[in-house]
Amino acid sequence: MSAVPNPDPTLEAALTYAARGWRVLPIKPGTKRPPIQAWQDAATTDTTTITSWYTHLYRGHGVGIATGAASGVWVLDVDDWEAFVALEQANGHMPDTYAVTTGSGGIHYYFNTPAGQTITNANQLPRGLDVRGEGGQVVAPPTTHPRTGQAYTQEHSAPDTVADAPAWLLALVKPPERPQAPAQPTAPAHDAGTRPGDIWAATTPWADILTPDGWQPHSATRGDDGDLWTRPGKEPRDGASASVGHKGSDVLKVFTSSLEHLGLAEGETYTKLGYLAVTRHSGDYSAAAAWLASQGHRQDDREVIADMLGDFPNQAAPMIALPPVDLTVDIDATGQPIARQSSKLASLMSSAVNWHDLMSKPPAEADWLADSFLAKGRQHSLAASHKTGKSLFLLSTCARLAIGRDPFDPSRQIEPVKTLYLDMEMTEEDLRERLDDMGHTDPADWEMFMQNFTYLLLPNFAPLDTPHGAAELAEVLDHVQPDLIAIDTFSRVTVGDENDASTTQDFYKYTGIEIKRRKITSVRLDHFGKDTAKGTRGSSAKGDDVDVGWEIKATETGHQLIRQFARMGWVPEKVEFNQTSEPLGWEHGTTSWPKGTMDAVALLDQIEWPLDCGRPGAIAELKHQFPDTKLPRNEAMGAGIRYRRTRAAQADPLDSII
Repeated sequence: MSAVPNPDPTLEAALTYAARGWRVLPIKPGTKRPPIQAWQDAATTDTTTITSWYTHLYRGHGVGIATGAASGVWVLDVDDWEAFVALEQANGHMPDTYAVTTGSGGIHYYFNTPAGQTITNANQLPRGLDVRGEGGQVVAPPTTHPRTGQAYTQEHSAPDTVADAPAWLLALVKPPERPQAPAQPTAPAHDAGTRPGDIWAATTPWADILTPDGWQPHSATRGDDGDLWTRPGKEPRDGASASVGHKGSDVLKVFTSSLEHLGLAEGETYTKLGYLAVTRHSGDYSAAAAWLASQGHRQDDREVIADMLGDFPNQAAPMIALPPVDLTVDIDATGQPIARQSSKLASLMSSAVNWHDLMSKPPAEADWLADSFLAKGRQHSLAASHKTGKSLFLLSTCARLAIGRDPFDPSRQIEPVKTLYLDMEMTEEDLRERLDDMGHTDPADWEMFMQNFTYLLLPNFAPLDTPHGAAELAEVLDHVQPDLIAIDTFSRVTVGDENDASTTQDFYKYTGIEIKRRKITSVRLDHFGKDTAKGTRGSSAKGDDVDVGWEIKATETGHQLIRQFARMGWVPEKVEFNQTSEPLGWEHGTTSWPKGTMDAVALLDQIEWPLDCGRPGAIAELKHQFPDTKLPRNEAMGAGIRYRRTRAAQADPLDSII
């Protein structure tokens, strides 16, 4: 009788939460964020979906719970125990309720969402006490904290049931009352409320608040996601930092930790008054409101102004200039303050090499997105003669990566790769036939395709060797956020003559360099000319902007990837693979290793060099032990290290050493 495998504790926890009626969602490892862009809509109690997530697409991810009406619970997040104790002393003790100890030592108190009341993430609680309500989510056990590595756990002394929050707490987290909009527009002075913060918020758009602080618009609204903004000191092309207007809300949602020096926390939402309070008044809402009142944002002053202007519909409210925010410091990756430069200079200097960081890193070793074929963050070309099967090969590779399978060994699971495929040749019928032949008929594959495989069939981009085309692709990259982009084929996404070097140069200037800056792995297909001995059709400049150039060649026994050139020494000279028919695909054959590899292996075996140690240390140790011996070249040393790891993982060593 075979043993029953140990159940996945994360999957078990997610299913337990779903049974409570709590909508769950995956949490990306090393973060507190879901990997799904529209996670508010994706959060679910469906057991089939949840099981598929944690056994396929999001295997190894943590678990989160959507708060608010979706699950019927809201959460009080306690990070400051002194503030919490003071709150209880002033108002009364918290009731016994379901609670979770966070991985950073805080605690999450769960409460039932009261009927007829919406609990938002905005609140008037002291600093260090936060709310997760409508539109929010909390990380749940057994997920580990990204900074401490400690697991979230259910509080052992707390009950397993969720209590109602006391009236005094509900009063503190209740969102401010906002008056109903009038049937006909009138001067906004009379209807915006009585509190300075309400009056100011009702008449001041977010753009007038954020732009003077150095924020820049990132992209326009898409569905319920709201308008995206990029923080001060960062260029929009480098990504968004916050959004306003998510699901119609009038709050700023921050999704970067690079604003902590201003008091803005990653994952938090802020009202306009909250933003003013945090950035200018150390989180003191009363001080912020008092300042607004001093600037004329009071009911009585507005009535005087309205009388002076006349009661004209849609009369603009008087504008004020916010006191300048302190942008003289920023924080580095370790949280230490650093001097801030002007936005323009910061952009120009953003590419400067940090020599300390660079030289403290070990030299790069092999880092593959697809083993022995696609290197992470590098640019590749794949060329072949007509009808060699390169499009089939690339499609099979991308499809397997998207569902989390090794392209050459589909039995081996890997982390799914978010892929963008630009197909300039096939029809939908052709694509469906090929995917069926490749065995992608399981609905689980389709679900992962929907999450990770964005396939643009005959896209209507402007040519990618033009600024217009590059801008259109950049917008798609912002939306998809791929780890891999495949172009089939290069000659059909450019408008220039492929025999003219300027075509490739323009592609790189407008499009290629942006892909490289984003550290997206790319691979583009190309054709050989009639004279295959001359290599890729068109200008020789085609290889100037890629890191690895491959030729795919059919042989009597299978196929070969032949390295034409590479910037990295750890790329093999030749990779052999065999085509399978049911399903259609490829599997590893043998690999050719650089000359001198076996000499390196012998030396490394002699000193019993550890398998998990890299090339620089090995070379240093060999020079120490054999000072008079000429060592194999660096490429062979790197190959020798990889060969020994391969040998250790296999029953028999590879037999194709040259």
